Amino acid sequence: MDSDFLLICRMKNGDDAAIEAFVRKYYPVLLRYCHFHIRNQADAEDAVQEVFVRFFSTLSVYQHYGKVQNYLYVIAANLCRDSYRKPGELPEEELPVYADPDMMQRALHNLLGNAMHHIGQDGIFILRAFRCSEGVRVEVEDHGPGIAAADLPYIFDRYYRSRSDAGKQGTGLGLSITKAIFQQHSFRFGVQSTVGKGTTFWFVMSDLPYVDDFEGK
Repeated sequence: MDSDFLLICRMKNGDDAAIEAFVRKYYPVLLRYCHFHIRNQADAEDAVQEVFVRFFSTLSVYQHYGKVQNYLYVIAANLCRDSYRKPGELPEEELPVYADPDMMQRALHNLLGNAMHHIGQDGIFILRAFRCSEGVRVEVEDHGPGIAAADLPYIFDRYYRSRSDAGKQGTGLGLSITKAIFQQHSFRFGVQSTVGKGTTFWFVMSDLPYVDDFEGK
């Protein structure tokens, strides 16, 4: 049986030893994750403490469906994102592009979910966006197991599952839907991966008007 499931059951019953074991197990990976994104040791430690505060505050209603570590990373990611918004820490630059917002939300959801699904031992996944000659390039990077070279040409195909995904849950449709969205927008896209080091999915959004903007005009 899943060791985390047993820990969570014990914590829900008020077992202090289980709570201590849970914190001891996940504190190091969460600290690495927060420090990587915040770049300040004290702020990273505060963020990790807040992760546990938020997790334990919802423990009574928490349903354990998979990796609790991924759930903790989501909390940590939100906290790190909030820290980026503090005045003076990072410049806020608008990167205007032409795209269907609902479709792009779906595509990013798929890519980020994929990164979370393959997150490495360091607990790090990265979303970045920056200007390029064609518009704005977006990258989603994870430090997971990587994708074998033989699988890369087929990774966006419907129902295709790479060797590293064998036995894992999933429909096999997320990346194929993402591909269709990018193709509809005529965006360039691709993937780079090294086995044992991680994977980066990327796409380039145009700063020229999306063709659907002119339909019927």
